[in-house]
Amino acid sequence: MDEEPAKKRKRDSDDDILRLNIDRAKESKLWFEDGNIVVVAENVPFKVHKGVLAGKSEVFSDMFSLPQPSVQDMSNVNEHFEGTPVVRLTDDWQDVKTLLAGIYHLEEFLENLSTLPFAVVNPWIRLGHKYDVRGPRSEALRRLGVLFPVSYHLYLENAILRDRFIGSNLKRFITIYNLARSQNLRDILPAALYKCSSLSYDVLVSGVGEDAPSSLSPADLVIILAGQRNLINSDIGFLKKLIAFTPSENCSTPDHCHYVTRLNLGVYWDDLIAHAGRILSTSPTVMTYMTAGNLCLHCKNHIIDEVQKYCVETWNSLDKLFGLKR
Repeated sequence: MDEEPAKKRKRDSDDDILRLNIDRAKESKLWFEDGNIVVVAENVPFKVHKGVLAGKSEVFSDMFSLPQPSVQDMSNVNEHFEGTPVVRLTDDWQDVKTLLAGIYHLEEFLENLSTLPFAVVNPWIRLGHKYDVRGPRSEALRRLGVLFPVSYHLYLENAILRDRFIGSNLKRFITIYNLARSQNLRDILPAALYKCSSLSYDVLVSGVGEDAPSSLSPADLVIILAGQRNLINSDIGFLKKLIAFTPSENCSTPDHCHYVTRLNLGVYWDDLIAHAGRILSTSPTVMTYMTAGNLCLHCKNHIIDEVQKYCVETWNSLDKLFGLKR
């Protein structure tokens, strides 16, 4: 006989908790008085519109068209909050907030020079995939593609835009790699591995993180350390090739240019192999190093061509250097 009153007390208690968190949704402009569905994550309610969500996501569309939910992580279809149907998600509430903000306010993020924090990129990719929300996910992937491009030419061209497109720093590389790995972002993985290889051993082993620790799995740590070794060995092999440098056939001072090239290598050797992928990361500086002194113009251009060719070939071989399967 007490079953119904007990259920009512529980509903009232749940509603009280949701009311306490309404301001979080309102602060994010995700509480619409004319909304017809309340999406709840970790007891934070967002009053939104079925039609808007269904128009952006086939997953939400399918769920709203069925009398009972068939999508994993969605429950309590018969629950209501202040007369509005409730759908509960098991995701982090801030991630859900960020995804919904991407659905409703994507235009605010789309200015090319507007930095998109990684805290936005991350849930847009993960939850964008989970709930098939393509707009925010596509924008996040586009920006990751600027940070981790598929070609070396794009890597150089995007140097100025990288920090503007995604708020990032060295400490984010592990987090971004883990995201790319978990989401199977194959176009991102080689460059993400390359960026991780520039981190120190202590950082790779201990992990980093501002909001939450981010570390590598033992298997991924092995992959990156092996890739570091392969990159350094590749750079050393290239530099040794330059030691045996043959001056340009148009060079009028071959003995002098050969001597200057070997001298430059001796002076800058330690700096050139200071970390894995040093030549890739600072090829303009490397070219300045290697063409210092009174090299003839023909030999300078020859060395610059060799460095550029090596960088392109190495970038295209990152997947092999890190043991990725195509």
